[in-house]
Amino acid sequence: MRRRSPVARTIVALALLAGLVTGAVACASSSGTDSSGTNAATARTSPTTTGPTAPATTATTATTRPPVPPKVVLIGDSMAREARTDIAADGRDAGLDLRLDVRGQAAPCSQERTAIAALAERPAVVAIEWIGNALFTAGCSKAFQPDEVVAEYRASLERIAAARLSGTRLALIGVPPIRQVPWDSTWAPLDRLYRDVAASEAGVEYLDVDPTIAPGGRFAATLPCTDAERAAHRCATYGAPAGQAIIRDPEGFHFCPVRYELSTGNCPVPSPGAARYARAIVDGLTALA
Repeated sequence: MRRRSPVARTIVALALLAGLVTGAVACASSSGTDSSGTNAATARTSPTTTGPTAPATTATTATTRPPVPPKVVLIGDSMAREARTDIAADGRDAGLDLRLDVRGQAAPCSQERTAIAALAERPAVVAIEWIGNALFTAGCSKAFQPDEVVAEYRASLERIAAARLSGTRLALIGVPPIRQVPWDSTWAPLDRLYRDVAASEAGVEYLDVDPTIAPGGRFAATLPCTDAERAAHRCATYGAPAGQAIIRDPEGFHFCPVRYELSTGNCPVPSPGAARYARAIVDGLTALA
């Protein structure tokens, strides 16, 4: 046999070595990846999902809307008219959507329709403040004697209470003691009437203002000053004794420390009595609303 040269032997050895390497790579390829090129080991251990892919979700931030202020309507005469600025300011501070319809010398005969129309709007509260105007001040009234005044007011309040709709409260603001003629003979029976109607009619409430301006139901021309009145320099003014604030006017009816101007409904000086009356009304309305 003819011997191969050293060069030939080297070529054969290299050819054999190349074949071995190629076979090893092919073996590794067939056992490590599938036909799509994905690592098979990874494919076996990765979880599989079936069905449609769930849509991506985005986090949303909830929007908190501010509460809607309760609607309140106050209908009244010169007493509420005198305190209207304080009532409006206290109502805003209390978060009420407060509407005022207050007129000098008003009475049921001039405001009954207004009250019934307000109830039809279904606010949270409709409040009525009537001090007792009748024939002697309200031209539309036919009542003169105290019993006639009470009868006229009773009939009107019954019609108004009958017009109240579910979800609306009717508030009757109490009548504080009055010394001026002729209201001095009607304020007490009218105040009792308001209490009686509230006790007998569903959805009707009596709002007591006496604790702030007439403690114990007794007329008070002056009362001890509050801290707020001291800070505002409303103590011992316009003839009030030391440590006292003027609560009612010199005639024993309204609140103005000096004579109340009925034509304008304004008091030319600060009025502690009107401010207290306003606070009592707004506190009561806020509790009902």
